[in-house]
Amino acid sequence: MFTSVKAFEGQQYSTLKRQCLQSGLLFEDPRFPATDDSLFYQGNRIGRVVWKRPRWKMISDAGPQDLES
Repeated sequence: MFTSVKAFEGQQYSTLKRQCLQSGLLFEDPRFPATDDSLFYQGNRIGRVVWKRPRWKMISDAGPQDLES
């Protein structure tokens, strides 16, 4: 699929994943916090934003049974 992956500002997926698994905490990106400032240039004009996390497995963690329909 991809021949090379460039880390964004030193963020390595495998390192971040290991840290989250060891700490039992979900990843929160300090460079893209779950705040209105991350989404809007001149303030929120649409109302309350609810940040949610997906409830599906990552493809790299999924087995063939998870990829069907």
